[in-house]
Amino acid sequence: QQGRKLIGVIISHVDDFLHAGNDDFKESVVRKLAEIFQMGKTEAKQFKYVGFEFDQTEKGITVSQRDYAKEVTPFDIKPERAKQVDDDLTIEEKSLLRKVAGKLGWLGRGSRPDLTFAQVEMSTRFVNGKVKDLNQAAKAARKVKDSDSFFLVKNLGPVEGWTVEVDTDAYLANLNEGVDSTGGFVVVVKNDKLDCAPVTWQ
Repeated sequence: QQGRKLIGVIISHVDDFLHAGNDDFKESVVRKLAEIFQMGKTEAKQFKYVGFEFDQTEKGITVSQRDYAKEVTPFDIKPERAKQVDDDLTIEEKSLLRKVAGKLGWLGRGSRPDLTFAQVEMSTRFVNGKVKDLNQAAKAARKVKDSDSFFLVKNLGPVEGWTVEVDTDAYLANLNEGVDSTGGFVVVVKNDKLDCAPVTWQ
């Protein structure tokens, strides 16, 4: 900071750095890091970082998991098996359920908050899952294929007009036949024109 003015931010994951800031920040921090750590490649505006794809334009910054979403392969359940909704899952079907839940979890935490409940619900069914749970997993996998996996962080203008908004909700006893409950929240930054950008959700 210069005085009380934020001039830049930097985050790292193992040996990958992501930074943003003004020229003073680049000179006083980023250049010095580059002198200490050998940087194999530097990219700006359009690049990948820890599996996420970033694209910066005049509209804002698109954060995408499109490539990862392609790994969520839709699958079909034989019609006669799909009708056996209350039958226990086989070992192979439980493994498939875990695989889909894992991929949905990564997408849900990264760019698709609409998938997070499906992932939570699936993750409670690994031990005592039924065919109806696998049917739901197949439906969720198709949803990934049929929609895009990204969000846009808009240019919200001068920070003086920003506010932080938190929205939350909960549902009592909506998992595991009324045994467990869920809650969720989203945090956004909003400008005075009501444009907003997501910060985090869970």
